[in-house]
Amino acid sequence: MGEHLKLIRDILTSVLVWVAVVFFLTAIILIPNERPEIRYDLEYLERTEQYISDRRSLDWELYFDRIVDFFGTMIKEKSLGMTPYHKPVWDEFKHYASLSLKIVIPSILISFLLGVVKGIYDFRTIKRPMSLFGHRFTNLSLAIPDFFVVLGIQVIVIYLIKFGVLPWMSLYGNETASHYFFAILFLTYYPTFYIAKITTTSLNEEAGYDYIRTAISKGTSERKVVTRHMLANVWLKVFSQFTTLVLYLLSNLFIVEYIMLWNGAAFKFYVSIADPRQMDPTLSFVFIIFFTGIVLIAQIISKIISFRILAKEGVKQ
Repeated sequence: MGEHLKLIRDILTSVLVWVAVVFFLTAIILIPNERPEIRYDLEYLERTEQYISDRRSLDWELYFDRIVDFFGTMIKEKSLGMTPYHKPVWDEFKHYASLSLKIVIPSILISFLLGVVKGIYDFRTIKRPMSLFGHRFTNLSLAIPDFFVVLGIQVIVIYLIKFGVLPWMSLYGNETASHYFFAILFLTYYPTFYIAKITTTSLNEEAGYDYIRTAISKGTSERKVVTRHMLANVWLKVFSQFTTLVLYLLSNLFIVEYIMLWNGAAFKFYVSIADPRQMDPTLSFVFIIFFTGIVLIAQIISKIISFRILAKEGVKQ
């Protein structure tokens, strides 16, 4: 019973932290961005002096009123309102969020499963000096920035299409199967190798225990030792990195959407805050809830799965 209460307390703590983060980020985007008008008819020095003299420091009373009005309007009207382009904010959010979720959810599952499989392969081939796609390849992949990997793969594919090695396919957009394939490929690249590294490191630590040596000495095959004994004991360490995996994936989401012209939630969120004078605070607020909410859900899933693993280990003992 005490363990269940601790789990509930941890989840509630994560929710409270999430609420605080959402409020803090929303308060940032609500900072007044009024800028003084620049008079281009003046000389450079006069223009600079005029700009500096017209600049105003932050009016905290105005800032506080803006925050109260922002949340008060939504609560009073029970609506997110309209965008500057006269479209419902909720409809805009659903459109862009659905585009991102179509690649985010599969990428999370694929990167985690492939990462574990790659980690097992790296562990089993770690002593092979000529293993081309073993742990050295994993370390190299983690050292290369994702941005260059995405561009590199795109350039290679374009040349393969040009020379007839691959059939024609589109790399830019969010409509065809090839768009989804490459978007998921780019998103899963770094998280997959990250989980593989964690899995390999955890298996290496587990390999030093006496029960592993005993199992091997009794003639148990390496595959059974890894899958039935070692892997069962490293799940907790691997699942503890689930939130980090999601953070890595979300941090790459904007790059992928921008380069592939995917135009999902990450790209729209960037557009909505890029120009302070044209920023849509309400749409930005919804996207903040969306992205931080994904991280919160990942944290809760990680805590629940870790709790169940620990509970099973307690029963076995």
